This record gives sequence, C-alpha cells and structure tokens, in this order.
Amino acid sequence: SLRIDGGMAANDWFAQFLADIAAIPVARPTVTETTARGAALLAGLGCGLYGSLQETAGTWHAEGTFEPTMAEDTREALLLGWQGAVRQIRAAYR
Repeated sequence: SLRIDGGMAANDWFAQFLADIAAIPVARPTVTETTARGAALLAGLGCGLYGSLQETAGTWHAEGTFEPTMAEDTREALLLGWQGAVRQIRAAYR
C-alpha cells in the first residue's frame, strides 16, 4: 500500500484517484501534516520520550484506506494519455 500525507491527503477524490491509477490501496493517516508531526517525534526522541526511531514508527495510524476500484481498461487509457502528455512536454523542452 501507499501512505499519503499533507494537504492533498484530506481530499477524498485525490486519494481514491491515486489508489485507482496506481492500482494499490492508499492509506491516509489520522495526522496528515507530517512535517510538524515528524519534528515533534524527533524532539521526543531527543529528550528520551522514545528510545529509537523504530519506536516512533508505531505511532502512525491510518484514518482510512482507499481501495482501487477503477476498471483496468480505464486505468490503462488514462496512463497512456498521461505518458503522451509527458512525451509532448519533454519534446518541447529539448
């Protein structure tokens, strides 16, 4: 599965589309602003609240998981379109 965070993680449509296009489950954490969370965990590690980085890993909890539901032919068509757009942009900047 893929874990997401940040502002876009709060967007259900985005999380579902990501699961569909990647064809894997996408997990959203209870705390999506992980920069601040990471700083707090490192402070906790520095002052002895946690004994190791591995110990802090147990503090991550999923708020929800998005399962892929898109039909494979739709997914493939979208990916082909995206690949074509990337080729066009790359060709324009060569």
